[in-house]
Amino acid sequence: KINVSQSFTTQVNTEKLMPHQRERNAIQSDLRICKTNCVRFAVRVAYDGLDYHGFQSQPHGNTIQDQIEHRLSNLLNRKVRILGCSRTDAKVHARGFVFTVDLSG
Repeated sequence: KINVSQSFTTQVNTEKLMPHQRERNAIQSDLRICKTNCVRFAVRVAYDGLDYHGFQSQPHGNTIQDQIEHRLSNLLNRKVRILGCSRTDAKVHARGFVFTVDLSG
């Protein structure tokens, strides 16, 4: 099941954020900016996390987010970033996990 909603932009004062918050905010802001003909998809997935280091992308780990982004990027022939509803720890399974992805037409 896929739900579609309108994309939006936000302004955030990054001077008051800690370094890790600024990095996360930059990624989220990048995901929120749609130029033209952009549609945000909410996608619900289930996965077996036994061989992964959790959902969220990490510099030195094989993660669910990395796998989904890699496969979507290959399918669409362009770089794709997703934003998960939460994080899971290493080796944790999920059912009904939701992520969003912005795609332009």
